[in-house]
Amino acid sequence: MQMEQQQKEKELKLRKERALLALNQREQVQHAIYLAEQMLCIDPNNKVALYILGEGYFKMEDYNKALHYLGNVLHLNPLIDWVQFGLGASLIKVGRVDYAFGHLKKAIELNPNQPEYYVGLGEYFFQQKDYDQAILCFEKAYSLGTNNLDALNNYGILLLEHKKSPQEALVVFRKIIYLNPDHPMYHKNFIRVLKINHPLYNFLIWKKAGIYLNISFLILWVVLLLADTPPKFKVFFFFFGPIFPPLFALFLNLIAGRDPQRKNMRQK
Repeated sequence: MQMEQQQKEKELKLRKERALLALNQREQVQHAIYLAEQMLCIDPNNKVALYILGEGYFKMEDYNKALHYLGNVLHLNPLIDWVQFGLGASLIKVGRVDYAFGHLKKAIELNPNQPEYYVGLGEYFFQQKDYDQAILCFEKAYSLGTNNLDALNNYGILLLEHKKSPQEALVVFRKIIYLNPDHPMYHKNFIRVLKINHPLYNFLIWKKAGIYLNISFLILWVVLLLADTPPKFKVFFFFFGPIFPPLFALFLNLIAGRDPQRKNMRQK
């Protein structure tokens, strides 16, 4: 009997070590879940196995299962900060936003130096349209060094639209582009904020178009001068024709300099 118990404990320890190792490797999360399920077959109340399953399903974005297992862990130990965060974040993901606040707040109380917890609370306030509080939470997450691109994108949008601070928004979007320069939506948002901060950028945007425009007008100018047109028209076009390209280019710049419709910037 004692040998069986020792063997059981040995198997649990081995699976626990392998599962925890796999859980920290993104491509091995499914294997961690498999090992944790084996642990539950040996010990149905194993707290570590429940935790691994909760975090594993959270990373796999199966939030209903994550809620189930993390809820079981919470009953066994309510003082694990990530469990509180996982529950709050999962509740937001499944649309039960009103129940998330207590868990997210508790996670921050247990570990106030974890940026993702402030991201979660910021997302809660963002969903509740309490944008002042959302900005404070995202600002704290930013100061702690979060790399959550969706959170940074929402933070930048709030700075631009709600706080009316395009300079601060530009700093945030620069970090987003540094972390992921290839994402089309983030790149588009960065360009829009850059245009608001630097009107001269509009000139750079239209510089190439302006070159082609002037060449086209020059060709048209020469053709009209050489064509069989009335002399008065030739004189008028000779003296006043060259001013049309820069005037038209100025018109294009005025259009480009308008504040863009920022509703398309929001993260879906």
